[in-house]
Amino acid sequence: MTPRLSIILATHNRAALLNTALEALQRQTFQDFEILVVDDGSSDPTPEVLAAWQKKEPRLQAFRFPDCRGCNAARNLALGKARGIYIGITDDDDVSLPGRFETQIAFLEENPSVQIVFSSIQYIDLERRPLRLWPEFPERFPREPDRLFEVLFTQPNIAPNSAALFRREVFDKFRLSFPENVISGGDRLLYMKAAALGVQMAMLAEPWVHALSHEGHVSLTGDILKITRNKRAVLDEMRSWLKENGIHRFDGLYAKALSYQLIIEGRACGGVKGLFLVLKALGLNPSGRYAWETFFWFLKKAARRARLTAA
Repeated sequence: MTPRLSIILATHNRAALLNTALEALQRQTFQDFEILVVDDGSSDPTPEVLAAWQKKEPRLQAFRFPDCRGCNAARNLALGKARGIYIGITDDDDVSLPGRFETQIAFLEENPSVQIVFSSIQYIDLERRPLRLWPEFPERFPREPDRLFEVLFTQPNIAPNSAALFRREVFDKFRLSFPENVISGGDRLLYMKAAALGVQMAMLAEPWVHALSHEGHVSLTGDILKITRNKRAVLDEMRSWLKENGIHRFDGLYAKALSYQLIIEGRACGGVKGLFLVLKALGLNPSGRYAWETFFWFLKKAARRARLTAA
């Protein structure tokens, strides 16, 4: 019998965390699902962990890349195998609370115009103590697609991928997939494309996903500065995609988006180079409050260093 829900999980070298994520899926109150796990070229005991799970959980299918191709390539492989009318995303270091998918599916069934629904995410530490909520204000999530695009393009990401549930038609009707040509931020790029195409999304304020905040959570691909700079590539990719698809109503947003990105890079770089990036951001968006706040932040840091040197 075809399951109504396909749960996609991409994993890479997190064998120690994988059991917890899969056990959380088994505890779901909505049980009509399949689990599609793609091992993205792990060199740890992940294959053995998945082999053991396949023996005890008939709804789980495991696939493997011989080398690491990125989490979005892994998700796309699973997407091609998925049979459900709903597609749920989870990560290998996340825990979906028992009512997550039942609640999200009920929301979509009660709101036929909504095609993607997220929940907020509660970050926890290794002792399972709560740290922070993301997004910080889920009740402010824009429901109007054009407004959501503007927020996603010009501000920090507010669409938690590992708490997303899709109608399958989002991928089929709009010919969307997880972008594989960016190191990180591919999920944000996907949601920007969806918003630009008029896909309506919604956010449940309650955090139905607990995400472990640990050393390996930032990225599987590199350091903070590398990831930060890659986000500029996401903006450029989005700009090119809009042009290729004849979507011009967002043309005026690029300077604002790039300004914000340069501020983030400036803070990550620090020093003279960082200040130069912030000045460049001010040139692109002279009325940007965050740019001015960051500029004065640099000046205060420089003054503090000068006082310490003089002492």
